[in-house]
Amino acid sequence: MKYFDLSYEAVNFLGQFGQHLNATTSETVELVSEFLRPICVVFLDQQFRTQSRPKSLYLSNPTVNTYLRDAGFEFLAPNAPTHFSPFDRRRRTGLKAFTNRRDDEIVLAWVREQVMVHFPNFTSELERDMVKKVYEIVHNGMVHSHSSHGVSVFGQLFPQKKTFEIAFYDAGVGIPQNVRNYGERIDSDAGCIEWALRSGTTTRPSKESGGMGLFLLQKFLGINNGFLQIASGNGYYERQGNQEPQCKALQHFLHGTLVSIKVRQTSLSYSYKHQS
Repeated sequence: MKYFDLSYEAVNFLGQFGQHLNATTSETVELVSEFLRPICVVFLDQQFRTQSRPKSLYLSNPTVNTYLRDAGFEFLAPNAPTHFSPFDRRRRTGLKAFTNRRDDEIVLAWVREQVMVHFPNFTSELERDMVKKVYEIVHNGMVHSHSSHGVSVFGQLFPQKKTFEIAFYDAGVGIPQNVRNYGERIDSDAGCIEWALRSGTTTRPSKESGGMGLFLLQKFLGINNGFLQIASGNGYYERQGNQEPQCKALQHFLHGTLVSIKVRQTSLSYSYKHQS
């Protein structure tokens, strides 16, 4: 795919590329693309981390290679062409792979210092809860994925479009398997994702609190006219603003869970609506 966007087709392509990467015996794998997004960066990071034998990624486009290098991607082929780029680190969160579920304070500090600075203004009460909900996405990837490679995270500010995109990906067991292991009888993988997004639902043991952390974020993204995209197994879910969610079956199985959020930067200040 030459130009990635936040679409069903792009996620399908990533699933197809992941299958190719896992099947090939070549030590260097080529990807043809002229523009990558945060969903691509986290997906590639986890996919190359989980290979049983070390592999590297080659792209012929120097700009894309430079973007991956500057983001912190560790698996570029030594001969992949790059160029000098005086990029502004303040526009990116920096690519991270969180693996230790005990690193609560580290994850919370990362959310406060590198993620929330790209969100619109919140009242202190709402900001505190939003920090917790973004943290829950990361923690959920570490706890529910059952993967020693944890969850990769990366965010990018697009100042001309006044949007901030952040993506999370773990290459673990995925939402559908977790939901069915919990005892829910849901046929479609997209239906399992919908179930996981409801307020109060969780596949954690009864003594543990929290779910995906996305119910409150969905409410905010609806008001903000933002965007939410989730893919797991053969399930795909997306929601633009307050529009009805779009649920589909993926053509190519996607291991683990991929979450992408796009936030519009505005001059508005957001708060809870308190009933008088």
